[in-house]
Amino acid sequence: MIVIKRFFFVNNSSKDIYIYKVDYPYEVLFSNLFPNPYNQPNIYMVKSGEKNSNGLQDRECIDGTIKQGNMVVYVFDAEVLANYSWGVIGRDYMVLKTIRPTLEEMQRNNWTIYFED
Repeated sequence: MIVIKRFFFVNNSSKDIYIYKVDYPYEVLFSNLFPNPYNQPNIYMVKSGEKNSNGLQDRECIDGTIKQGNMVVYVFDAEVLANYSWGVIGRDYMVLKTIRPTLEEMQRNNWTIYFED
């Protein structure tokens, strides 16, 4: 069993984004259990051209979680989060990208997820 305490997320896109890592189904993300990441930019925001480890390190991730496809990273456009309520974003699935990394991808990329336009 591999226990990874820190992942990195690199934003190689031209826009500022927010990331949210969950180990739960999509529907749970927009429930009252998870706050809008826009309210915590110091944790979840990744500016264009920057790297973030805060938004992905809140839980330890065991290799089995990745192998089972349970780890999901949702990417949101910062402008969408600024202009729409969390409920509307969830209802209309205003997600810029959904990333489900495999264990092999994470190992190959030194536990880093790269995002591009």
